[in-house]
Parts: sequence; C-alpha cells; structure tokens
Amino acid sequence: MPSAITVNSLLTTLALASLILAGCGGQGPDRVPVFKTAGKITFRNQPVDGAFLVLHPKGAATPDVPHPTAHVKPDGTFEPTTFLAADGAPAGEYVVTIEWRKLVNVGGEWTPGPNLLPPKYSNPATSDLIVKVAEGKNDLPAIVLR
Repeated sequence: MPSAITVNSLLTTLALASLILAGCGGQGPDRVPVFKTAGKITFRNQPVDGAFLVLHPKGAATPDVPHPTAHVKPDGTFEPTTFLAADGAPAGEYVVTIEWRKLVNVGGEWTPGPNLLPPKYSNPATSDLIVKVAEGKNDLPAIVLR
C-alpha cells in the first residue's frame, strides 16, 4: 500500500501538470476565433522577401486586442499569425504596417539595416493600407507598394 506522502506527492504533481497544460496551447477564454488569411505584397513590382507586417485592428486602442503578424515569403505571400503559426486573424478591419529591413554586417555582427520601404507604411497612424478579414477563408487583395 502506498504511503500518504507518495499519494500526496503524486496528487501534487498531477495538479501542477494540469495547471501547466491548461496554460499552454489550449484555446482559453481570452482567445477570439481566427480565420485563415493569406495575401501578397510587392514593392516596385518585386516581392519584399523577409518583410515583417502587422495587422492593427482599426479603432482598437487596448493592448489585449490581438495584432496578427506575418513574415513575407520569398514570393511575396504572407499568412498572418495570431496565436499559432499561420492560423489567420480575427474578423475585422485592419491597418497594415510593414517594414523591410535587410541584414547588414556591422563590425562582424549581423543586425537589421534601415527600413527599405517608405516610412509611412511603418506607422499605423500614417499607413493607408487597409484590409478586411471576414469569417471563413480569406484571400486578401494584392497589396502593391510604390
């Protein structure tokens, strides 16, 4: 027969494991539904391979509202991530910001260089890029930067 200490240790371990698992990965009450979203972006008719974009919910100034992000692939396509890789974005209207920084070697260290895109696209207050995400699968219109 197991001792009381062994049973208590086992119960404590199981309780801690449950708490850890509940906090990792599962869809908790704070998560909003997200919908698969994909788009393509170019600058001067070229893909912006490696650029980083953020979808800023229009009219949402609170920090608890998700801001989906994406890295642009070599062909110019992107798939926003809200909670899990390429899971999409919540339904709504977004201001898109984007920065494209190539790595530069400075004193033997690789660091992000200057933004290669016009500055207006890096700030949600000045970006004129707007996209809408609806329930269901979303193929966004191409974003063409000049």
